[in-house]
Amino acid sequence: MGSRARALAERLEAVRWGGEPLPSWHRLFLEHMRVGALWARHLGLRATVFDIPGTVAPGLDADAELVRRVEESLSRSYPSYYDRRSTRWALAMAAVRDAGVALPDLPDPYEPLLMLFERGGSYGVDCAGVFWEVGFVGVPRRRYLDAKAVDEPVAPLDHDLLDEYDLEQALRDDRWPGGGSAVLEALDALRRR
Repeated sequence: MGSRARALAERLEAVRWGGEPLPSWHRLFLEHMRVGALWARHLGLRATVFDIPGTVAPGLDADAELVRRVEESLSRSYPSYYDRRSTRWALAMAAVRDAGVALPDLPDPYEPLLMLFERGGSYGVDCAGVFWEVGFVGVPRRRYLDAKAVDEPVAPLDHDLLDEYDLEQALRDDRWPGGGSAVLEALDALRRR
């Protein structure tokens, strides 16, 4: 059992899904898709959300006990099928790194999703299968497949900077449900968990 996979399992066990959607959820999901597109381009695939560890190291998976612990923890929450699948992929990616498999010099494809989960977020697919649903926002599933501008990050991987972004967005956009006060309450609830 490697140290990366063990540390990731602890992070995932601490996640509590739910709460008021935050503007940062959308940005973090876009960042996950952007990094997924970089990996897909490197691997010669046309995807943005896919089983990266299963592609780069088929058959290598996280320790079964770690996976069981995380799945047991998930059963006490309300993650979507896609959240569950992504946690398994993230654990497998940590196991791939722990095993010392040679990987390209690309960002971790699952860190943006882990931060989305840590901020109470979740994602799924709309009933038509056209959009990823992230909070109140729909993201086209094909986004980034043909995009050339995937080199610039779309979200900082820092919870303090994401807090600032959430507040700025809520205060600037009166369409955000509840405005700044709802975001402040959601951020306060995250800190109390």
